[in-house]
Amino acid sequence: MSTARAGIDVVVPDDGGRPTGGSLYDRRLVAALDALGRPARLVPVAGCWPAPDGA
Repeated sequence: MSTARAGIDVVVPDDGGRPTGGSLYDRRLVAALDALGRPARLVPVAGCWPAPDGA
């Protein structure tokens, strides 16, 4: 049996890299999860938020 933990995907609006309070929070959240041993990554989604375009 594998003991590897699945990563956590944090879905965020694709804001084109513009720093906002929300995007800074998202990055800090992912860093904190990583520091706790819970692999996480940001998954930017394009389109009108919160109803992004179909992938």
